[in-house]
Amino acid sequence: MSKGRLEYLKRLFQHLQNQSEDCLYLNIYAPIQTSNTKLADKGPMKYPVMVFVHGESYEWNSGNPYEGAVLASFGQILVVTINYRLGILGFLNANTNRYLKSPANYGLMDIIAALHWIQENISSFGGDPTSVTLAGHGTGAACVHFLISSSAVPEGLLFHRAILMSGSGLAPWSLVGDPARQAAIVSHHVKCSPDLPHSLLMKCLREKPLRELLATPIRSSYFSNSFGPTVDGVVIGK
Repeated sequence: MSKGRLEYLKRLFQHLQNQSEDCLYLNIYAPIQTSNTKLADKGPMKYPVMVFVHGESYEWNSGNPYEGAVLASFGQILVVTINYRLGILGFLNANTNRYLKSPANYGLMDIIAALHWIQENISSFGGDPTSVTLAGHGTGAACVHFLISSSAVPEGLLFHRAILMSGSGLAPWSLVGDPARQAAIVSHHVKCSPDLPHSLLMKCLREKPLRELLATPIRSSYFSNSFGPTVDGVVIGK
């Protein structure tokens, strides 16, 4: 790891001390509205919207440390940073039946929910819901790529352009190849039999305290993710 990368992570980790399951918040940065931002006979100007999906990891990070005020003021756009569930809560996939369509990409579904919220509410902040760009970096870029091709996202409705920075859904690290293996480790740790039918296993896992789930000892290799997007037949098709 380079010295610059290490210093960057030290600064970032200062903002990630208080992690919580209650994380589905977004931050909106808007230019100052003035009398010059009105179109003749058409009322206030509507600004283009950029929605930023944070990267770094499928298991940690937050959208909150990414300050959007400078880009909003100089670029004359609305910048929205979002949070979505990560790790076990965001991407646990215990489905071993490749033909069963069962939601597992909850983190991606959180991003979809944020885009729906933006469509319904961003005009109140001066944003144009018909001009939304979805941008992401690293693992966030891979998430954006998956949503571009997802049948769960109505084409041309929730966002209209995309920016992928240093990542994509074609990268070898973008998908978790054997999610059932990690799910079995979690199940054993919290005393839910991984041999249960899928619906009963998920019911058992959902009844366990959060601290027990998060205490599962998971070891991942340097170049792979323990939890992350997987093929679930719902958000990411086969």
